[in-house]
Amino acid sequence: VRLLTRAVELDPGLARAWVELSHSHGILTGFGVERDKNRALSAEAAERAVQLDPSDAEAHAVYAMFLGDRGEFERAKAEFDTALRLAPGQFEVLTFYIDWASTFGEPERVAQLVDKAVSLNPGFPMWSARIFAHAYFMVGRYEDALRMLDRLTPENYGRKH
Repeated sequence: VRLLTRAVELDPGLARAWVELSHSHGILTGFGVERDKNRALSAEAAERAVQLDPSDAEAHAVYAMFLGDRGEFERAKAEFDTALRLAPGQFEVLTFYIDWASTFGEPERVAQLVDKAVSLNPGFPMWSARIFAHAYFMVGRYEDALRMLDRLTPENYGRKH
């Protein structure tokens, strides 16, 4: 967070730094570190990133996650749709959407997107395995869900991300 904050101080127009700063504050929120403060800072950074670079798909995705967390599902879905239109083959954008798609009533679509994400990045990071397992579980693809959970180490079973 310190380095990303410094980056946006040095270049406040660097949208990518704002995206990563939003992620960083979001992770701190997830770990319970000054939740209200970090949630607000994550939201501000996400909104700033979208304003600075409306063509940055991940900026729209982080903003969508903030909106979803706030219960603004229609706006969140619209931001995710923009992100997916801008970068239909970007692993991170797909994964962030996959984590929310059931909320938007699209579990079948999400399972197809998991298949796509895994084909794009067969060595996908561990943090995405739980997201993928949940998506497969929601549509009854239990063997695929278990296969995803097999990628987790025991100390990560109980973590959301």
